[in-house]
Amino acid sequence: MSSGESRPPQPTHLDALARQLVAQTAPLNWSDLARQYASGRLLGVARSLDLIVVGKAMHHDDSDQLVAWLKNKLVFTIDDRQAIKWQRIDACFWTVVIAPFVLIQHWTNND
Repeated sequence: MSSGESRPPQPTHLDALARQLVAQTAPLNWSDLARQYASGRLLGVARSLDLIVVGKAMHHDDSDQLVAWLKNKLVFTIDDRQAIKWQRIDACFWTVVIAPFVLIQHWTNND
């Protein structure tokens, strides 16, 4: 696996919620996420963050942490320009649902 690739966290050293979230992660292409984008339910997660850590913060409604990530654009809404770019290449993402949102983390080197 090259340094640019990603994989879901390994659940051996995680608490119960993290193990549950890991079990719920799934790789999806942009074409599978278009409806959630259209409904405003997607949130992007920067590659520098652990998708599960963000999911746990959302699950626990850790608004201070979420505001900090949003301010630093480590968690972000998807703009139309980015959506079009990802649509063109049918980009791949690791995803986890934290209702009503779907967290996505881009994981291919094709952008």
